[in-house]
Amino acid sequence: LLNALAASARRHNKKFKILAEYPYKKETVRQAAEAGLFISIGGDGTVLSAVPLITAAGAPLLPVNFGKLGFISSVSESSAVHILEAFLSGRTADYKTENRRLLEAGFCGKRFLALNDAVLSRGSCPRLLRFTVSISGISITEVRADGVIISTATGSTAYNLAASGPILHPQVPALILNLISPHSLTFKPIIFPENETIQIKVSDLPEKHRAIIDIDGHLESALKNNGDMRVRLTDQKISVLKPSEENYYLVLKEKLKWGV
Repeated sequence: LLNALAASARRHNKKFKILAEYPYKKETVRQAAEAGLFISIGGDGTVLSAVPLITAAGAPLLPVNFGKLGFISSVSESSAVHILEAFLSGRTADYKTENRRLLEAGFCGKRFLALNDAVLSRGSCPRLLRFTVSISGISITEVRADGVIISTATGSTAYNLAASGPILHPQVPALILNLISPHSLTFKPIIFPENETIQIKVSDLPEKHRAIIDIDGHLESALKNNGDMRVRLTDQKISVLKPSEENYYLVLKEKLKWGV
């Protein structure tokens, strides 16, 4: 596959670079900002690890499935070569482009972008934590749980789904708030429109313990007792190249056995 993709790039006089490193070096991120297209070869985890590079460049992504599930990276080997040729030739009718909205998670004075989700959890803490949920500055509820998942529509089929959350079509501009093992019979996931900001404050952490923030399953950071994380849906998008004939609901059926 690499040879076929490289041959296509050469035919169109395009330079390319193969990256097999992670985490990425600063020089790699700097060089990636000049890219016109990214091709990920692997599974959905490979796509998520490349989000910082893709957002730095603002270039589209061609995600080729070499992983186990391949829900985001659903493009087959044969389709990948065809789409690359069409992209480089300007034949936009031969593929389709899906724009996936990113969320922004802010904590400890830093901000990070995520394609799937931001997760705040108890980490190695041996007991449930108390989470205070505020929506656009209004305190809504407190709940004890193992953690909180805030997911985009794209991420709704990832950790959120494993925690019995709802599935959203990837074009729905919304965020999902879902709890991990809440100590409650009534707390259910809720979907928020794109203009809301979700703030999660964590408390009841034992001394010397920290809550863990996980961004797209790759970047981890610690949060002290009474610290908080603020999450909102941004206008920033990742453009994903897909086969023209691909249907989201059929992918749901094939990959996740929905309705089977």
